[in-house]
Amino acid sequence: MWQGATELTFLGTGSIDLIITDPPFGGLLHYSELSDFFYVWLRLALRDSYSEVFDPQFTPKNLEAVANVARHPDDADAFYKRILTDCWREGYRVLKPGGILAFTFHHSEDEPWVGVLESLFDAGFYLEATFPIRSDETKGEGEFGSKLIEYDIIHVCRKRMSEPQPISWARLRRLIVDDVRRIRNLLSQHRNEGLPAADLQVIKRGKAPEYFSRHYGKVYVEQGREFTIREALVGINTLLDDETGTSSGPEAPPPNAEPFTRQFFRIFYETAQAPRDQIQKLQREEDEALGVGPDEFASETGAAAAEDAAATSVAVALPE
Repeated sequence: MWQGATELTFLGTGSIDLIITDPPFGGLLHYSELSDFFYVWLRLALRDSYSEVFDPQFTPKNLEAVANVARHPDDADAFYKRILTDCWREGYRVLKPGGILAFTFHHSEDEPWVGVLESLFDAGFYLEATFPIRSDETKGEGEFGSKLIEYDIIHVCRKRMSEPQPISWARLRRLIVDDVRRIRNLLSQHRNEGLPAADLQVIKRGKAPEYFSRHYGKVYVEQGREFTIREALVGINTLLDDETGTSSGPEAPPPNAEPFTRQFFRIFYETAQAPRDQIQKLQREEDEALGVGPDEFASETGAAAAEDAAATSVAVALPE
């Protein structure tokens, strides 16, 4: 009898302390087709003794969590994400409130991470911690692209027991940057010792989503526009490359450039000057939305530097 991970009927709700798994890699491997290679030969010898298992001619494929365009030509990635989410949700059901879900995953591209992490977070989990480990000792001749990456990431997850708190992307990325700066020297030492750039990227990418997962669904660029995990991965990669000195492109703007620019244009879009109390009021309103408070805005932009405490307005020169 075949039992899929989307329906673990033999397990009671909240009965399991620990789940350890290894999710499929999107469309990289089609596991059931690989299984058929062995299954058809085993079936010849074992069908009579184990008819409940070996009665089908091939392994079941309808609910396989892979992105197979031959079976789902309309949107194979959407099917993969839906089935994977159902698997995570069933794991959420059987796991105890204080239980742990752990799995390994790595990939050098963003899209597979989007599918796995979105499905995981949608199912009600968050990332408690991530741990890089050396995986295979040898990588052959690069089959399936594995020669480029030697490290896996162990993701340790817990059930989300309360609603995530809203946070701006500006504030969240500062937390990520601060954490990366703490491990910068460690990563530099490993790079100097010959750790490949692909492995460094896997380690960094595995760490940063911890922060994002704790606020999943409540991370926003501005009030009313959610910051998606796809956008977050792009932003995280850029920030991490800049902070660890591995970026090969042009120098990126500082992390606070976007929130400062948004505040500046909100205040001075239609005027060259504004009362100080109005500026401070707008900045207080935007503090949560953009992650920049009045004092920091004034200090960084110099908008209030030339005025004394008794001034009632501040003038800003705009370009012709």
